[in-house]
Amino acid sequence: MADLDALSQAIRTLYEIVERLRGPNGCPWDRRQEMSDLLSYTKEEVAELSEAVETGKPEAIRDELADLLFHCLFYAKIAESKGYFDLTDVANHAVEKLRRRHPHVFSFDCERGLDDETLNRQWQAIKRKEMGGASPWIRWQPQLSALWGAWKLQQMAASWGFDWPEASLVFDKLHEEIGELKETIADNDKPATLHELGDVLFSVVNLARHLDVDPERALALANRRFFERVRTMCERIVADGKTPDKLSVEELDVYWEMAKRSSASHMPGSENQ
Repeated sequence: MADLDALSQAIRTLYEIVERLRGPNGCPWDRRQEMSDLLSYTKEEVAELSEAVETGKPEAIRDELADLLFHCLFYAKIAESKGYFDLTDVANHAVEKLRRRHPHVFSFDCERGLDDETLNRQWQAIKRKEMGGASPWIRWQPQLSALWGAWKLQQMAASWGFDWPEASLVFDKLHEEIGELKETIADNDKPATLHELGDVLFSVVNLARHLDVDPERALALANRRFFERVRTMCERIVADGKTPDKLSVEELDVYWEMAKRSSASHMPGSENQ
């Protein structure tokens, strides 16, 4: 267990640094930042944390968590300067929310040992109650990535029973959508192709959800495999005294196959990528 006294002191020291950066004699750049100015940097830090977690390097994960912790304190300090709330309010709100959403842990009169399905129903019921007058059945966060947004929409609909009962039916739907996409391509109908391609991608995400696979992570891993193989491919081409842009497709394919065979990130079933 963490040393709570040391943890408290570390958080206090970090917050004092944020206060100094935002103070009258602080950093001009930090002093003029608003929450909206920080947003793009925060998204970048989240992406870097995701990359660090995927690589499994503890030091990198620690570094990125440190950056995000700094961002949390920075946002809280900006809010405090505007009279919205302070860091104590944020922490107390987190405590209240977690206790409220985990009655099976923090409530004395709640049943223990619930299975995952029951816990999920309980979680959803608590969230619907928290939403008050807002519709408990339909929510959308368009700021999410399109893949993750599709997954969340499908999960929302599934929470009240609007879902395919099994993955095989999602496969059938995917094949149906691909067929419709082929028709629009054959007709050279660009708007319809955009529509049908979107349906294909939506169906792929739905399949991932039914297979209990995070589509965002699956694509991120595929991106990394492709990048690593292309990098290996280009290194070999340059080592042979050539440049990629001067080679034919057939020659590039030879190097691609070599890179796939030597790729440290090669996974079974990905040979045709």
